[in-house]
Formats: sequence, C-alpha cells, structure tokens
Amino acid sequence: MGLIKANDYLSWLQNFEKFHVIPLYLKQKNKYEIYVAELKDYLCDFFARVQPLINFKQEVYDSVAEMFESEWE
Repeated sequence: MGLIKANDYLSWLQNFEKFHVIPLYLKQKNKYEIYVAELKDYLCDFFARVQPLINFKQEVYDSVAEMFESEWE
C-alpha cells in the first residue's frame, strides 16, 4: 500500500469533481469507468453514514436520477 502525501490528497480533493477537464481518450478506458463507479459507491455510502436519518436511496438518489434523466433529454 502506497503512502499518500498531504499535497497529493489535497490536490485530489480540490479537483476530483472536475470531470470536464479529463480528456475523452482517458474516459474511454476501463480503469476510468471503474474509478467513477467506485467513487459513486463511496460517496453514496459516505452520505448514508453521515446522514443516517435520511433514506438516501429514496429521498436523494432517485430524485437526482430523475432530474438527470429529464435534463439529459
């Protein structure tokens, strides 16, 4: 297991949501797809742990999915 330097982690925190700056050729790789899926799973689990009184699946995830689908059309 590699060590994470503070600067590396802080840089990641400041930039991890900037998906628009990642070149398309990198987004088409399997590693990127796995990274995004694992990031989504982690963030969903994190939200569920820090907001235990909110039904995350019903109140948050489904409403965001609906909003995305309507805007995607």
